[in-house]
Amino acid sequence: MAKEKAKKEVNRSEFIRTALTKNPYFDLNYINLLWTKAGHTGEISRVLFYQVRRKMGIKSAYRWVWDDDQQ
Repeated sequence: MAKEKAKKEVNRSEFIRTALTKNPYFDLNYINLLWTKAGHTGEISRVLFYQVRRKMGIKSAYRWVWDDDQQ
């Protein structure tokens, strides 16, 4: 009889780190989609997502974009 493997509880930080290692351009919405598809409950917070990105050295660049209709 084979021994059953105990399910390892998934750490959210490690999940984000693993996903961003595969593709650093994944955004928070996509990470949450992957989290849900993997069968986990809840969401990954924005704060945790950007904290892991920062610790991995992935920089976020933002810029202002104006729509011609709004000027």
